[in-house]
Amino acid sequence: PIFPNYIISQGNSRVVLRNFEGVITTYAEPSDYQPQCNCEDREKLIGVAGLLNGQKITIEPEDLERNIRKRSLSK
Repeated sequence: PIFPNYIISQGNSRVVLRNFEGVITTYAEPSDYQPQCNCEDREKLIGVAGLLNGQKITIEPEDLERNIRKRSLSK
């Protein structure tokens, strides 16, 4: 496994990595690699990119304690 702090950048077919010695290298995906994305399941999800492009200003966990309290008070 590759730890997140070793990944410098990632494109469609190539990843730039830094190893524990500080060496920066690149890894190319195999040319016959077929990524499997369940994009329909993820279309409604907003991540960090959504924050950066102004879609939302926060991302909150579903079980955030203050939201649970707010829902219970509004009943």
